[in-house]
Amino acid sequence: MAAAPEPPGPGPTAGAAAAAFSVRFGRFLGLMPDALGLCGPGSLQIAADRLVLSEARDSRRVELPLQAIEDVSQAARRVRFAVEGPAAARVASGIAASQPLRVCVRTAGRSSAAALAAALPERLSPGYAQRIAEQNHFVDTLIAAAPRLYVTPVLIGLNLLMYLLAAVLSGRINPRPGILIGLGSNDGALSALEGWRLLTNTFLLFSL
Repeated sequence: MAAAPEPPGPGPTAGAAAAAFSVRFGRFLGLMPDALGLCGPGSLQIAADRLVLSEARDSRRVELPLQAIEDVSQAARRVRFAVEGPAAARVASGIAASQPLRVCVRTAGRSSAAALAAALPERLSPGYAQRIAEQNHFVDTLIAAAPRLYVTPVLIGLNLLMYLLAAVLSGRINPRPGILIGLGSNDGALSALEGWRLLTNTFLLFSL
C-alpha cells in the first residue's frame, strides 16, 4: 500500500548557509527533459532566497525564488515540489500564471532526499494540503478497519508450501511436469473433466 508523501522538515531560514545537492533531472528515468527543460545529472543549490537548478551536461541553469516553492514531498530517493504559477510562468513557456509547475528530482540516496526535503519551504497550497489530509484519513481508516493482514500471507504460504512439496517429490529445483499434474496442475483434457484443477493450479509453480 502506497504511503502518503512524507512531510518536509523545517524550511530554510534567512541568512542560512548554502546547501547543495547532487540530483538527476528529467522524466522517464532521466531520458526526457522535465517541465523546466532540465535533463540528466546536475545540482540543486539552496542559497539565501533562491533555488538554483543547474544541468551538468549543457550548463543550463534555472533560478527560482524560494518563496515560490510549495507542496514539498519525499518518496524514497525522489523529492517533488511545486513552483507557484507566476514564478513558473517566468521560467517555463506555456505555463499560465495561475498554474503551478510540478518538479521532481532524484537524489543519490534516501538520506540526501530527506535532507533536501527538509531544506525546502514547508508551505502547502490549499489544494495539496487537502489532498494530504484525505490521504492520511484514508490510511488511518484502512489501518483501523484491518490492523492485521491474513489473506495475503496465507496465499503466499500456500504457494511456497506447494512449490516445496513439488520440488521434493521431483528431486530437483524445477518440479517435473508429471508431478505438477498429479498435484493439480492445469492440463487441457484433464481440466475439462476435473474443474477443481482451475483452482489448484494457481498454487503450483513450474520453476523459480
